[in-house]
Amino acid sequence: MRINRRSFSRAFLGAAPAFGAWQAAAQAPAAHSGSYFDRNTFDFWSRQAGAARARASSRGLGEVDRQAQFLLYTQSGLVNPQPHDFPVQHLIEAPNAAIEMQVLGFRPGRNDRQHFENLKSAHLRLDLGQQHSIWASLLDPLTWTAFAAIFPSRRGKLPKLQSMNFDPASSWRNKKILLPNGRGSWNLNFFVQDRESFFCRLLGLAGQEAARFAPVLGLPGITTDALHAFNVFYGGVQARAHTHWLFQSSAVEIAATRDAASLLAAGGSAILLTSGVYVVVPQDQYDLIHRHRKDLWLQFGYILPQKESFTAELVQRTLPDITYLTLSVAVKPATLPSVSV
Repeated sequence: MRINRRSFSRAFLGAAPAFGAWQAAAQAPAAHSGSYFDRNTFDFWSRQAGAARARASSRGLGEVDRQAQFLLYTQSGLVNPQPHDFPVQHLIEAPNAAIEMQVLGFRPGRNDRQHFENLKSAHLRLDLGQQHSIWASLLDPLTWTAFAAIFPSRRGKLPKLQSMNFDPASSWRNKKILLPNGRGSWNLNFFVQDRESFFCRLLGLAGQEAARFAPVLGLPGITTDALHAFNVFYGGVQARAHTHWLFQSSAVEIAATRDAASLLAAGGSAILLTSGVYVVVPQDQYDLIHRHRKDLWLQFGYILPQKESFTAELVQRTLPDITYLTLSVAVKPATLPSVSV
């Protein structure tokens, strides 16, 4: 069965409360003997990813070594964009914020590159969610979710570095995401699978070879309940193949204004969001890149030794054991739309 992506998105957004049958079918392992079902993958998507309400009860889920860690590129090198290390004066001074973001580049490290030789597809998912509603009395906080995939050649060859970018706005109807009170959360999950994804087969994308990140699906502005319903379904279909995680994260709190930063809990793991380029690395490689943070700079979304010019060969030779992804973020003051009753 093949479903048009736009039709799928519309059908889901309009019928999320009736999605129970899809959830049950997706999460139940196939009845016949020998079927594969990755329970850890299902549990992560259905109980933890993107569901702030489930965080307290889902501790221990996921792969700690692959938890996404974020660094911000500045003139003095890479810095930790958390409140205890990054001055809030770099944030905008406004009651609300509008966020734009785009994937600039992706470079797998030496060990992770081996997984691309036998994979059928790699999947990137970005979630950007509000903590407060635009109209508190009328609407729940919303989340924007975008999916992209890489389909390597039959020889396991990845697209060229210059093509490893992705604009989530191509999957959403609006380019800027409003964060009332400047507070929200983001998730970045990236994984590879050694079998054709049922999710891609469902959308008619399996078996492709792409010269870039291929947009797969966008869910623009969905409620927490609808997102949870989708995550149960999504976890069920992705659990049909073994998952190797490149990055894994769930509901990382973000603050994009000075007022929002002042409300963060002391010692928390929130990320301060300002205009610039963020570098994402897995937890087990964070210390390595942190040791070299003052010796590096970025060109075209890729890490290079300071003052060196971009070449694909030099990109591969710079910190070759680190897997990283770069995100361009733009933060601007925003005015919330008014509502008349």
